[in-house]
Amino acid sequence: MYLPNVNIQHVEWSEAAPNLARALADYASEAGQEVKDGNAFAFKVGKAYALLRAEGSELVIVGYEGDHTLKLCAPVIAKFAKKMGAKSIRVHTQRRGELRFLNSIGLGFELVEQRPDEFVLRLIL
Repeated sequence: MYLPNVNIQHVEWSEAAPNLARALADYASEAGQEVKDGNAFAFKVGKAYALLRAEGSELVIVGYEGDHTLKLCAPVIAKFAKKMGAKSIRVHTQRRGELRFLNSIGLGFELVEQRPDEFVLRLIL
């Protein structure tokens, strides 16, 4: 797996919120409350933004936004998850091709659930 020279750094919600607005859509206000309560954390990953939450030993990618950045940033998030002790990563996406794309860059995600409006993907680390 190719690991680019991309940094991941914690950022304030005030910086991340406008950048994640499209990805979070109607979940944005609830996401803001999760951050305020200390249950979710905003990160800048290269030129992208991510909202991450730990659920037990699983890292949940609550939201991700960055034009044409997933190829560079997804491996960095996976490495970060492993470093923080996560056993898996879960992603909810509306994009049908995201599973194929993530697997094409060397991440072994699996489709664990298909809902009417989203696909739930998991990577065992």
